[in-house]
Amino acid sequence: MKKRILSNVLLFLALTMMVGCGMITPQVRKDIPYGKSIEFDKAFDCAISAARDIGFTQIEFPDRKTGTFSAMKTGGTAFSAMYQANFVIDKNTSAISVTIQEFNAPIPSSEVELNKIIDAFYNAFQKHCGK
Repeated sequence: MKKRILSNVLLFLALTMMVGCGMITPQVRKDIPYGKSIEFDKAFDCAISAARDIGFTQIEFPDRKTGTFSAMKTGGTAFSAMYQANFVIDKNTSAISVTIQEFNAPIPSSEVELNKIIDAFYNAFQKHCGK
């Protein structure tokens, strides 16, 4: 009986710590071709606009010279998931590399869910760049 109570207490503490600290999902990375017909500067601007369109309101460290920026997407409450995404626009491959990770999720998203966010980014990018 004492052993069962102890195991339940330990399980409760572990779950409390996971919820309190937030869950972190593995990173998901995807390369999105944008085509050689789109100029680099336009692709950079479209990528930032597309990130904003899908809820990444905090654009951080935009560097047009290297073609990189980071963005944060936060939920509506303190217990909502937050997403960190890094974007690299590559002149040589005419592709955007998107890496996304989820933080503070009470129930972590699957890789499929994170890929849906990247797909939404791609659709918004296409809308802005008119491809």
